[in-house]
Amino acid sequence: MLALVHTCTKAQQAVVLDFSSVDYISSAGLRVLMLAAKQARASGGTVALAALQPVVLEIFQISRFDKVLACHPGIAEALAAVGAGG
Repeated sequence: MLALVHTCTKAQQAVVLDFSSVDYISSAGLRVLMLAAKQARASGGTVALAALQPVVLEIFQISRFDKVLACHPGIAEALAAVGAGG
């Protein structure tokens, strides 16, 4: 994940992660996402999430990760938010 973020931000592209098939995320998964978001921001890039399942979205809201990473209802919305280079 961090290598992907590095490659994309170096190429001035955003990273959009499709979470439509993710039905659970652990604290380890949240930590990886936090590190990816920090790395992207440091390079002037963006990481956005799309199509979070209700349980995962609730975890993001409770842990306030929805304030760290942009969460969008679908892939089209996430791509529109980050621009066509996502």
